[in-house]
Amino acid sequence: MPLTADERATLKSKLVSIDRSLEDSYDEEVQLKYRLTVLILERDNLVAEKKRVRNTIEASIYSLPTEIITHIMSFVILPCHPSVAFKAANALSHICYRWRQAVLYEPSFWTHITMKEASPYEASQVCLERSGAQSLQVDIDMTKMRKYDEPEIKFLIKLTSHLHRCRTFHFTAKRVHPFEILLPAFSRAPAPHLRKFEVFCFQDEANQGREMPNPTQPSTAFGGEAPKLETMTISGVHVPWTTFPLSNLHSLAFDFHSSD
Repeated sequence: MPLTADERATLKSKLVSIDRSLEDSYDEEVQLKYRLTVLILERDNLVAEKKRVRNTIEASIYSLPTEIITHIMSFVILPCHPSVAFKAANALSHICYRWRQAVLYEPSFWTHITMKEASPYEASQVCLERSGAQSLQVDIDMTKMRKYDEPEIKFLIKLTSHLHRCRTFHFTAKRVHPFEILLPAFSRAPAPHLRKFEVFCFQDEANQGREMPNPTQPSTAFGGEAPKLETMTISGVHVPWTTFPLSNLHSLAFDFHSSD
């Protein structure tokens, strides 16, 4: 049945409307493609700019003398508490080869001795070696150790050969065994850099009442040489010294000492 004139007019109007919609969609697609192209170009430009800035910064850092890099690192490592100084230095040494060389060959970054790590105390031994001739800050707490085995004894014996480099020495333990190794060594070793000397022995029940043997002959603390010593605290430990170089001492404390 043929279409009436009104139906043909309505159909024609719909076709025209569809054509316009298609044209509009095509125009919108073209615009979206154009916008996408612009965004891709902007992204590429930003990536290129970021790379350029990064290369400029890296070039600036790598062009710095090693002494400047080391000086900057010192503001990070040196203020650290002894218990985290090693971790800070070790972390910086893993950034890149240039930084690693700067950290490893700066002795002042490795002067904190704590024995905080697990046996056989490789980190503390590394610090003894890398610190060179720098003065040391020793801060060792052995109160949580239930027993002193060969690794502990070997490290303390090794430490005695570096006592002359100590600037501060703080040592705490529950038993007298470590002091039987350290204190006689302090009798022989001059302490030209030592400013603070603190030893504490908080004996547990199993070792209560045990004292270090009295010295068989007179001995002088620090080999008679401790010109910078300002603070000395000795608690719960019988020191084998009969003569002390105390000319510049500002603070002296003895408590829980033996009967003499």
